[in-house]
Amino acid sequence: MRIRHNPRHAAVLPATLTVAIAAAIAILLPFIVAGCGGGSGPSTTGAIQGKVTLAGVGSPIPGVLVALGSGQSQFTSADGRFNLTGVPAKRQSISAAKPGFGTWQGYADVHAGQSIRCDIQLGTSSPMVAGRATLANHYNPAAAGSASRRAPAPSPTTRALGSSLLGSTTIDRIQVQLRPGLSVADAKAELTHAGYEVVDVLPLSGIIVVRPLGSSGNAGGARLPGGSPTPGDATGRSSASPGSSAWPSPSAPRAISDLTPEHSAAALEMLSSVEWAIPDSPMYATAIPNDPMYAEFQWHYRAISLPYAWDLARGVERDVVIAVIDTGVSMTHPDLQGKLVPGWDFIGDDPDPQDEPDPGKYSHGTHVAGTIAAATNNGIGVAGVSWGASLMPIRVLNGNGDGANSLVAEAIRWAVDHGADIINLSLGGPDDGSGVVKAAVDYAYSRGVTVVAAAGNESSSRVLYPAAYPTVIAVSATGLANEFASYSNYGPDITVAAPGGTGFDPVFSASFYNGAGGGNIYSWMCGTSMAAPHVSGLIGLILARFGPMTPDSVASLITSTSMDLGQPGRDDDFGAGLVNAHAALTRSTMDRAVFAIMDQEGHAISQSVYGNLDRTFEIRNSPSGAHTLTGWLDSNESGTLDRGDYYGSAPITIPASGAVLAPMLTLTYVDNANTGAKVAVHQTPAP
Repeated sequence: MRIRHNPRHAAVLPATLTVAIAAAIAILLPFIVAGCGGGSGPSTTGAIQGKVTLAGVGSPIPGVLVALGSGQSQFTSADGRFNLTGVPAKRQSISAAKPGFGTWQGYADVHAGQSIRCDIQLGTSSPMVAGRATLANHYNPAAAGSASRRAPAPSPTTRALGSSLLGSTTIDRIQVQLRPGLSVADAKAELTHAGYEVVDVLPLSGIIVVRPLGSSGNAGGARLPGGSPTPGDATGRSSASPGSSAWPSPSAPRAISDLTPEHSAAALEMLSSVEWAIPDSPMYATAIPNDPMYAEFQWHYRAISLPYAWDLARGVERDVVIAVIDTGVSMTHPDLQGKLVPGWDFIGDDPDPQDEPDPGKYSHGTHVAGTIAAATNNGIGVAGVSWGASLMPIRVLNGNGDGANSLVAEAIRWAVDHGADIINLSLGGPDDGSGVVKAAVDYAYSRGVTVVAAAGNESSSRVLYPAAYPTVIAVSATGLANEFASYSNYGPDITVAAPGGTGFDPVFSASFYNGAGGGNIYSWMCGTSMAAPHVSGLIGLILARFGPMTPDSVASLITSTSMDLGQPGRDDDFGAGLVNAHAALTRSTMDRAVFAIMDQEGHAISQSVYGNLDRTFEIRNSPSGAHTLTGWLDSNESGTLDRGDYYGSAPITIPASGAVLAPMLTLTYVDNANTGAKVAVHQTPAP
């Protein structure tokens, strides 16, 4: 059992404090520690330790010079702490000072072999705003509705329902950079002769956009340089294929409307007036997979901004393998085909990790695997968080969902040794008496493999193992309205939260049912077992986009980009917050956000400052009065408030002196409707 608290009983010693500034407060809480005489007689020195915080706010102040009358001094650390040792045992004067703050002075009686506790609060010499900010997932819980109440459950048989939610998109636009010194007029005749028309001129980018004349109904006469129209069928299409002797070249003409955008661009680069040409790739409002049950039932993906993350990355950029250590999976499920790599069955001790749920039971492991990386955009069933990740199924739990920690430990090591990049453990137990599971997760950590585990569903303040281990990302659960799920375990070991669903609004995924009308199906489940795979799938997207990362780097990214829920800052329910997939894939940490005070006309009237990685910020020398606090995170560093950025503002009243703690400032995702505006928060008033 890990001891989480180690209270120290303190013997209070007399001390006299003198406060130089009325707004500053100092608290001395001395306590006895072990002597350090070294065997040559009683000690003649003691120690003074404490923390310096901002008066009225409580945030730590780093870089404060704490000095004693005896000559010792020390700057406070990043968390505002100091520890002065070897202090002569007598009454000592203490001072604390930092530019921009009031100076604190006081006294303390230092006793031999003892440590005096001295917590200091500094006021500010000018008005200051301190606060905390969070990014919000682009999600409206009210609009999400209730999945299980809105529609009946699908038939417990695999169905290919519906059609693509995305219309077919044809790229017929080509970006062209003309050779230096040439104008559009100079090149127009050559482009027209080659069968292209100019559709746009972009002077800021220095490019023109062209498309084949054939795309406007003139395909019959379009030609490539150096030939006559290509013979084909009645529609003008040719039967040539890439690599064949008939594939377009200067001596082998072909209808332009028949070319792929890539070959059309390559042909354009043969023109004497063209420096380079590339297809003008399409942009979509959001990446919407064509899996028919996604839009209707998988509200939980919108809750963590996945559609906006899929605009950026879908997990196909690099190979990522995610091990699902669970009850096994249905190896024949249509939505897992092409996604599975070899795994192992530790129950049957064979290479077939097929789930074998007891009669009347659903496949837990198949549901988990489907959330992580079901085959997506394949026109059937559901979507997975990562479209590209591979799944390594490993069976350690029997048909009733029971198993032993020794098998879990063995499976973790097996997954690491067989190439897993991420391990999902939607399982747990009350303890690991032998320590064998801890040794296994530490082994994974040492090999750079990120382990994600469910917190447990007992409504307990004790997180299950292995989630409770410090090298594991422990996941609690949320519901449709981003509320903390009442069944979820909680406590200081929670890293982040993710959708686990509730009884009315569960998580929807692939499954397998052992019963009448069963087989490969899709089903609803809820629990922290459903929350953890959302995080594993997100990490799959992260590793595919950014390449290999250490488990600590992964944890830092998903915690610092999460949506702060519950008590401001880290709390025992949500940990750092509800994961935000878009923010994680844009590395939108709060130290990239800029904060400022605006007047009623929207002009910056304060210093503009960057936030901190812990999502706090401080704006000094703020003018007093009723103003607006503004924050902006330029996620794509365009210098313009556009789609995908995060922006927020709130009224604030600043006193004539001292510090004010601002309410939590929420920076919300900027949609298309808000784009194009310049933001003034980078404008710092002249001194």
